[in-house]
This record gives sequence, structure tokens and C-alpha cells, in this order.
Amino acid sequence: MVQTGDQTYYSTTVTTAGTVRSGTWVGALDIAVAEDAYQRTHSAADRQRVSDLLTTFIAAEGTDWSGDTWDAAGTPNTVAVASGKIWVT
Repeated sequence: MVQTGDQTYYSTTVTTAGTVRSGTWVGALDIAVAEDAYQRTHSAADRQRVSDLLTTFIAAEGTDWSGDTWDAAGTPNTVAVASGKIWVT
């Protein structure tokens, strides 16, 4: 996991650590994993991690995935962002 400036994200590989953010689907799954951790621990640190991952994801991907021509593409994004917002608000 990389935390730099106002961004929090997982790198795509060990060799790109800190330089390449995971893509859309992987980023959404990263949020889901962080949400699972928070659901288990209810710790402030895990809650903050979800919030930070959401902030970075939304800044990079936006929230309008209607232009994606593959029907299932928006599903993991929508689930990750919607459920993440529930946990951090």
C-alpha cells in the first residue's frame, strides 16, 4: 500500500511500488478488502484506510461509469464505493 500526499492506493506490482496505482477493477477490490478488515476490527485505522482508498479511487475514476460499454464493468466500482461510503459516514 502506498500513502503519498493525499493519495492512498495499492501498487500494481512490487516492482512498481509507489509509482503505478492499481487499475479500476483491482482498485475496487482493494476497497472491498479494506472494508472487510474494518468490518472485522472496527478500528479507527481500518476505517481511515477505507476512507483514504475511496478518496483516491473517486479522484482517479470519478463516479460516472455509464460510458463503460461492458455491462459488468461498473458493478465492482459501484459496490465498493457505495458500501465504503456506508462504513465511513
